[in-house]
Amino acid sequence: MPSKEDDFAAALSNNYLVVFDNSDKINRKASDLLAIACTGGYTSKRMLYSDNNLVSISLKAKMIITGIGDIVSKPDLAERCNPIYLVTISDRKTEAMIWQEFNNIKPKLLGSIFNTIKTGLLYLNEFSHIENAPRMADFVQYGAAFNKAMGLDPQAFITEYSNGNAEIVQGCDSSDTLFALLLRFLGNRNGSWRGTARNLLYDLEQYAKSAGIAFDLPLSESSLSRKLNSERNALNSLGILFEKHKGSKREIILSMADSRPTPIPKRIKVEGSDLPFDEQFELDTKEF
Repeated sequence: MPSKEDDFAAALSNNYLVVFDNSDKINRKASDLLAIACTGGYTSKRMLYSDNNLVSISLKAKMIITGIGDIVSKPDLAERCNPIYLVTISDRKTEAMIWQEFNNIKPKLLGSIFNTIKTGLLYLNEFSHIENAPRMADFVQYGAAFNKAMGLDPQAFITEYSNGNAEIVQGCDSSDTLFALLLRFLGNRNGSWRGTARNLLYDLEQYAKSAGIAFDLPLSESSLSRKLNSERNALNSLGILFEKHKGSKREIILSMADSRPTPIPKRIKVEGSDLPFDEQFELDTKEF
């Protein structure tokens, strides 16, 4: 896996299939480029020998990434992965033995692939709508059709793919600092929180400091709000529900899937207050 971003983008834009073998933990920038290339998109860079000219590079490729352990750390890439776990090799073979076995089955294997595609395309319309389809819905549609063409259970494929996809996403909560922090933060507040993005950024910073957690939070409340909004599906996979209300307050509501925040009235009369009613502060959920 290239270490330079330009080399990485070149590999993803000029090859139909890219294989990264024996990969270590994928860093955040590489993860972003891989996620873009999975479904297709663009990245921009400054044109060589120029000061202010940008060139857009189209990224779209099929990818195989091998490695030991959990190498994917960002949920947006994890949602686009189809994890395959292999058992440890116990009976090792020489290269000559492997090629001999492969060449013996190659004609039948190639014919089986073509027959599966030919028959599977006939079943494609049966899976045009899959309820609660995960990310990469087209992959799931074609996979279900081809499984049926091979005489396998298409629903079992959909279930296994969805479960495997959710498992690798959930494994990212310990790798992505913000998601891990949100899970602990909500757990410490009975599973719910509401307020502005500025309030959330402040509360997360204070909680992280009090709990001794090293955090990597966005620099501003607007970038925090954008991150939560863009990764709403990943949050849902971790059991965190995210809502963002429009209007002057732009209130954010976070809650665990099995816990909903208590609605707060717009105005709460505080007994014994010397302030006029319109100037009294609203109470938060805990105080209410």
